Amino acid sequence: MRPAHSTASQFRRSKSALLRAQKIRRYLATRLRALGPRDNTIRSRWAWILKARGGTYLDSGDYESALAAYRKAQEIEPGDATILRSLGVAYTRLRDYTRAIEQFRSSLALSPGRPQVLVELGFALMQQGDLDGALAAYGQAIAVNPWELAAYANRGVAYLRRAALPQAVAALQKAVELDPSLADAHFALASAYAELGQSRLAAAALTRGLEFDPRNTEAQRMLEGLRHR
Repeated sequence: MRPAHSTASQFRRSKSALLRAQKIRRYLATRLRALGPRDNTIRSRWAWILKARGGTYLDSGDYESALAAYRKAQEIEPGDATILRSLGVAYTRLRDYTRAIEQFRSSLALSPGRPQVLVELGFALMQQGDLDGALAAYGQAIAVNPWELAAYANRGVAYLRRAALPQAVAALQKAVELDPSLADAHFALASAYAELGQSRLAAAALTRGLEFDPRNTEAQRMLEGLRHR
């Protein structure tokens, strides 16, 4: 059971975030009503400030406040693809993947073919179990940018979840080729090799990954298990 003081602390943080969001909305609603139709420069400046504030909240882990800032920015500039993408990222952090997918798709409808947004869409789809949709998004990202590291890494994980092991190996090998320091890709590659019965390659991938993430206890246990086979 979660300690009572932890629950109370979370409640206070949520209440504080809500109050901040309401304060932002009230202030900007008042100021926006006072603007005339020619004040687009001011509107754009406020939208930029809100996007920057949303990014600060996002980086600090205050995802509800980030959403409030991005939503207000969207009210000012409803056709801004970057705001929609930021909303998708915030929803992803909150694990609200349905809304995240909606925002990413709306962003791509306004500004198609952005590899990073396609990767983010693929991740949200994968978290919902839509592996076909995720793989399609990763494939589109790679078609636009053949060096999109995250697309290969996540594609490999999607193939691994589908038990399409040769495809998983190919994608993850490409990921670690593009960035040898990507520990998680090495560990996923090791899992694919292990499933294929290639213990030596699995151990080599784990050893390589542990060079960059030496405290990963799960990888350490897996390596020990392979050594004692």
